[in-house]
Amino acid sequence: MTVSIKRILYIILGGLAGLTSWGAQELILANYSQSYLGLNLLFGVTTGMVFGFVFGGLDGIAIGEKKKALLSGLVGLAMGALGGAVSFLLAGVLMVAVSNGLNAGFTSTTTTILPLSRIVAWTIIGLVLGAAEGLRSRSLRRVLVGGLGGMVGGLVGGSALEGCLAWLSWASLARILGFVLLGLSLGFFLGWFEVRFAYGRLRVLTGALKNREYLLSRKTTTLGSSWTCDVWLRGSPEVAQLHAGLVRRHLETTLVNYSKESPPLLNDDALHETKELKYEDVIQVGSAKLLYLPL
Repeated sequence: MTVSIKRILYIILGGLAGLTSWGAQELILANYSQSYLGLNLLFGVTTGMVFGFVFGGLDGIAIGEKKKALLSGLVGLAMGALGGAVSFLLAGVLMVAVSNGLNAGFTSTTTTILPLSRIVAWTIIGLVLGAAEGLRSRSLRRVLVGGLGGMVGGLVGGSALEGCLAWLSWASLARILGFVLLGLSLGFFLGWFEVRFAYGRLRVLTGALKNREYLLSRKTTTLGSSWTCDVWLRGSPEVAQLHAGLVRRHLETTLVNYSKESPPLLNDDALHETKELKYEDVIQVGSAKLLYLPL
């Protein structure tokens, strides 16, 4: 999958996640009649779970790795649920504090303060969703880039959602349109920021993964047979769980060997420690060959 197609996938899956979130919200509205706080918590948790699962598993979906997509998606689901709960609790506290501080009446609270507090919640959810994959892979750069993209997507999409709820008289249409716009916004900005701060890509030249591409946006991109690696080279017994890595530092990319028994090859030469990469270099790990390319 190319970089451009992956960006489109971000948007499509974001829209589908928004549609799914809308369905979950409708079920909650139809069946929950307890406290307003409990309703908000359910909204935050379910929305965070849906978006977290979809965006958490997106990298695996993009390269056709079902196991990686499922496991990463479950991590994203858990983090999304937590982020959703915390964000809507904070939004509730913010609404009460601002309303009391301004001595606001019911109308101004429901028409202005409440929507603004929910926009804050959507922004926080976006931040958590964007940072989740970086936290899972322990990449500070991915946390920052993803978090920024998610935050902008949550702010723009959340504002669109609240605008639909405020301006459209048909409540059901407002909710479905708003949630789809939220998902599209999150998908667009998560994909845009990932590409914007990437420095290259790896294209697989041989084997079962031939022609798949991996966007390089982390400070350290790992290659190996473990599903936790950024480039998962499964099915090759000669590939170690953590075999090699691409390290980005000071605008230079270095190939690092992590395997004592079977070092990677760089342009057919064995690499025992480290070496700086240049575009069009060919990296071989086990039987898999990968081409290092610009965006």
